[in-house]
Amino acid sequence: MSDLTIPTRAIAQRSGLPYQTGIPESAGVLVALEVMPIAEAYRALTQVMNLGATMLTALQGNLSFPTHDSVAMAQWVNEGQALPDVTSELGSFTMSPNMTGAISNYTAQMLQQSSADLETWVRLDLATAVAESIDLAAVNGSGVGPTPRGILQTSGVNVVSIGPNGGPLTWANVVDFERLVAQANAIKPTSRLGYLTSAKVAAHMKVRERETGTGNYLWESSQIVSQGQRPGFGQVNSYPAAVSTHIPDNLSKGTGNSLSAVIFGDWSQLLIGEWGALQLDVNPYGRGWQSGSVEVRVMTLIDIAVRRPKAFSVSTDVNAA
Repeated sequence: MSDLTIPTRAIAQRSGLPYQTGIPESAGVLVALEVMPIAEAYRALTQVMNLGATMLTALQGNLSFPTHDSVAMAQWVNEGQALPDVTSELGSFTMSPNMTGAISNYTAQMLQQSSADLETWVRLDLATAVAESIDLAAVNGSGVGPTPRGILQTSGVNVVSIGPNGGPLTWANVVDFERLVAQANAIKPTSRLGYLTSAKVAAHMKVRERETGTGNYLWESSQIVSQGQRPGFGQVNSYPAAVSTHIPDNLSKGTGNSLSAVIFGDWSQLLIGEWGALQLDVNPYGRGWQSGSVEVRVMTLIDIAVRRPKAFSVSTDVNAA
C-alpha cells in the first residue's frame, strides 16, 4: 500500500489557522443547528376568573335573569293603626351566546419538518388568545355588536371621581371604593371582593402613602404574593388586588389625558356564560387544500353580564403619572 501524500501547498495554507465554527469552509458546516423550545410571547394576565367571576357552563338556551330591583320596607305603626301596603319591583336581564375565536393555518411541509410540536403549539396559542378575548371583554367590552359588555362599560356601577381633570389616588379615594359598594348593601358573606387595575396604577399606589411619613402605602404585598402562588397580585385595603393590561391607561377627562381605570367589587357578580365548550378542530381540507395547508380553528360561545352593577365601584380618571 502506498503512503498517503499531502501537498505541501495545502499544509502551508492551513498552517497556524484553527478550525472555526464561524467560517463555513473552516469546518463551520459541521456544526449542527439545534432548534430549542419556543420562547413564548408575553400576554396579558387574565385575572377576572382569579378574582372570583362566576362561570356558567354547559348552557343551551338563552338565559333570562329576574332581578329584585326594589325591596318592600316594613314600618312601625301604633296600636290599631293599619299596616301600609308595600310592593317590590322586579326587573330582568338576558344572556345569549356570542362567538369568539381564531383560525391559523400551516403547510403540510412545515408540519413534517418542524422540530417543535407545531400543531400542539398552535392549538395552545389559539386557546390562550380566546382566554384573553374573554377576559378583555369582561373588563372593558363595548357591548356593541357581538362584543359583550364589560364592567367599565356597564351603567349603574358606583363611580369614584378623582377630580374634574383626574388626579392621583388618595387613601380617601380608596376607602370610597368600598364605601359605595357597602352603602348599596352589595357586600355579602359570600362576596369575592377585590381590586383590578393596571400595572401603571399599581406602581403609583406602591409609592403613595396613606398618610405622609407613616410608611403605609396604598398597595401592599400580601402573604399570597410572598408565597409566589399568584403573580400579579397584591393587597389594597386588606382586599386582594390584581394587575392586568386589559385595564386601560389611555382615558381622558376634562384636560386630563393618559388616565387609568380601577375596579373594585364583588367579582362573583360578574357572570361569564359558556354555551357548549371550547372547540379545537383541525380541518385538513380547508382553504389551503390544493397547496397542502392545514387549518386549526378554536372557537367558543360566550356572554358576559354584571348581575348587580352596584356590586362594583369604578374610577376612570386616575392620573398615575
